[in-house]
Amino acid sequence: MEATVQMNTRLSRSLKEQGDAVLARKGFTPSQAVRALWSYACSHQDVPPFMAETQADAPSEEKLRKLALIEKNVGLAITVAQQCGYKGPTRNLLGGKTWREIRDEMYDEMLDEMEG
Repeated sequence: MEATVQMNTRLSRSLKEQGDAVLARKGFTPSQAVRALWSYACSHQDVPPFMAETQADAPSEEKLRKLALIEKNVGLAITVAQQCGYKGPTRNLLGGKTWREIRDEMYDEMLDEMEG
C-alpha cells in the first residue's frame, strides 16, 4: 500500500459545518471529497469546471512567489535583528501585542487574501 500524507487547511467554521452536512447527505466524508478532487485533477490534468470559473480570483504564481519572499525576508530580518541584540519594540508601540501575535495576524491576513 502506498504511503499516505495528511493535509491541513483553514476555512471558516460555518463553511466547514455546512459543507460537512451536504457531503454527509450525499454519503461522502470530507476526506473522500478531497480524494475525489485530487483524482479528478490527476485524471483530467485540470480542475473541475466549477473551479475554473473562480480561476480569475486565484492568486497568480507571481503573487505567491512575492508572498513567499516576504515571509522569508521578514523572518530573516527578525532573525538578524535578534542576533544583533535587538529585542523588538515595546508592547506599547505594537498596540499591546507581541511580535508573534502580529506575525500570526499577518499570516492569517495573507491566507485570507489567498483564499479570498
